[in-house]
Amino acid sequence: MSGRERLLAWLIAVLILLVAMSVSPLLLARPTAVRWIAIATHTWSPSAGGADRESVLRRAETVRQAIDPLRPAGRYPARWSKTARDIWTRLHAAGFGDDELSHLRDVRGVFGLALWLTAASAALAAVLAAFGGVKDRRHLAFGAATRALILGGTAAAVLLATGALAFEPLFGAFHALFFREGTWTFPMDSWLIRTFPERFWAIAAAGWAGMTIGWLGLAWLGAFLVDRRRLR
Repeated sequence: MSGRERLLAWLIAVLILLVAMSVSPLLLARPTAVRWIAIATHTWSPSAGGADRESVLRRAETVRQAIDPLRPAGRYPARWSKTARDIWTRLHAAGFGDDELSHLRDVRGVFGLALWLTAASAALAAVLAAFGGVKDRRHLAFGAATRALILGGTAAAVLLATGALAFEPLFGAFHALFFREGTWTFPMDSWLIRTFPERFWAIAAAGWAGMTIGWLGLAWLGAFLVDRRRLR
């Protein structure tokens, strides 16, 4: 590869990494994923019974629907009405406060940003590969996928190690990056914390890292097979 081709491969690698990192939380926000993470998070006491468990899972699913950018969530009302049928009023009726619902609205915006980032990064990577002036696009794809896997593996290893040693500072830094100060901290007895405690986010973060590496691995394998066929 020439210097120009290597630079192009690195640019595409970063875009591939952005796609993998952005699409993974969107998939983790699917109903089945949220349910299993919630089940893994909460330890059910014998006296709790199935009703308590299902109550927590229903709250988790309602929150998931509220933050899902692919699902219409209705208008965010300025004043809560008992007759309203949108998702926000259902959460309010379940006990979520205005500050919690406002944070969920912000979370929905972050997931919407991830959706747009996935589409934009994938489109830009395709444009660079098609019109970057490189004749051997299959070899370029393999080089970019290899670099993306190296970048993703390094980032995942660093984040997982940091999370294992100091999860709370990492969790705080992540939220400070996307949310306004004072809008994402809640008392321990709030419904958000009771439904999604710290352990939930630790499991979700590990799943995010694993899924991201999985996507990058699949991209590398596909590019490797195509490049090997070219050599034959």
